[in-house]
Amino acid sequence: MEFSLFGLKEDEELVYREMLAEPGVRKQQISERLGWPVDRVVAALDDLARRSLVRPSVEQSGELRMVKPEVGLRQLLLQQENELLELQKQLVASRLAVTRLIDDATRSAPDVDGGAVRVMGADQILAHIEEQAMSCESEIAVFAPGGAQKPEQLDAARPLDRLALERGVRVRYVYLDSVRNDPATVSYARWLDEHGGEVRTVACLPPRMIVYDRTVALVPVDPTRGTSGVLVLTGAGVVEALANLFERVWSEATPFVSGRTPARNDSGQPELGPQHQAVVQLMMEGFTDEVVARKIGVSVRTCRRITAEIMQQLGARSRFEAGARAMACGWLVAN
Repeated sequence: MEFSLFGLKEDEELVYREMLAEPGVRKQQISERLGWPVDRVVAALDDLARRSLVRPSVEQSGELRMVKPEVGLRQLLLQQENELLELQKQLVASRLAVTRLIDDATRSAPDVDGGAVRVMGADQILAHIEEQAMSCESEIAVFAPGGAQKPEQLDAARPLDRLALERGVRVRYVYLDSVRNDPATVSYARWLDEHGGEVRTVACLPPRMIVYDRTVALVPVDPTRGTSGVLVLTGAGVVEALANLFERVWSEATPFVSGRTPARNDSGQPELGPQHQAVVQLMMEGFTDEVVARKIGVSVRTCRRITAEIMQQLGARSRFEAGARAMACGWLVAN
């Protein structure tokens, strides 16, 4: 009912409509037409009076008259506008307060060697992981050594991985081969695969690390002591080196689901399946992600994930560079 936009309850609206249809109608008449007890009509009229939509009648003692809609409803609308303005002021104040808190927290964070921040304590570490997972835009790459993963680690990772995958972020994990014997880790790996994540395993792994968008990396302060805290690294050189280390390990790892390493062509580059081949060709022809996704019959999110995979395999930072490298690898034929 459109009058609900003004905050009118159902009873108020029905009574108000009766008064609109017949100005001067009495309480008893409204009661008979709606089939309500008079007390119910009176209660609705009292509510309308509080909204200044009806006022005491001068001509009919004990009755209420309707205020003209162009006056009463306009006044009600003005009241709502004033309430909205007040709410907007509160939102602006809240936003400023949050900004100040973030600035204060950033200034108070201890900087170590220009580009590394030491974070101590499980809660603080988890808070940093949550922050990075929510702000990353393209990829999360994880080394998860130690064999079978602890249930609490998997429980903490699931909601963050789900949100990242839903945003179209590429999520890749490398575990040890031994996790294939652990039901909880196997279950999580299959869950990741079903939701668009990627999992591979290797016989031996470097220490635990997480790389976000090739710009931020989290590594343990002391790999031999899990409770010693983590370093949040943002220096371009060290993060790039860690990202390249991940790619090297990833290329040699075994896909968790298929159990096979990716096929490679004569040049040593991974071969593309039909879907990836189509994406490369269409991407190089200048089509947008939306058009490419429509042409190959997948979602835009899936298309962007495939594009990210291709660019990662090629080590390209732009689509132009990806095109040149794809041709060099024999993935594309120049027109």
